[in-house]
Amino acid sequence: MGARGVTEQVRPSPSVPAIGTSLGIGALWGLANFGVVLASGQPEMEGGLATNLVAFTVGGALMGLTVALILALVGPADRRRRMAWSLGATCAVWGLFVLGGAILGTASPDRYHLVWAEVLRGGAMVAGLGVLLGLVRRG
Repeated sequence: MGARGVTEQVRPSPSVPAIGTSLGIGALWGLANFGVVLASGQPEMEGGLATNLVAFTVGGALMGLTVALILALVGPADRRRRMAWSLGATCAVWGLFVLGGAILGTASPDRYHLVWAEVLRGGAMVAGLGVLLGLVRRG
């Protein structure tokens, strides 16, 4: 409380990305991923069109949120390095997903298996998300 009972607003740190913006960008990124998957002619996915649309949108929003939180915790305050950190954070999360898929593939190879074309396409899309999140970081 400041003088005369007026509460003071605390400004966020310049290195903290806008969480709401990151969620929105992530959701749009998820929709773009869904479009790329459909356009690529990938074999039929589990679930219907509406189910996959929701899954990709929510998954994209969660990816944007996860990366935004990582950047808020460990990202640099230096403007020149923000893009590199955003790219690194998104690619690290993607790497964990690929590693998880490889581990699942050892447990159930009929259901889970790495398709390198999809891994590379996903990595390119993740790099795009990293660039977008790097551009919207405050500072």
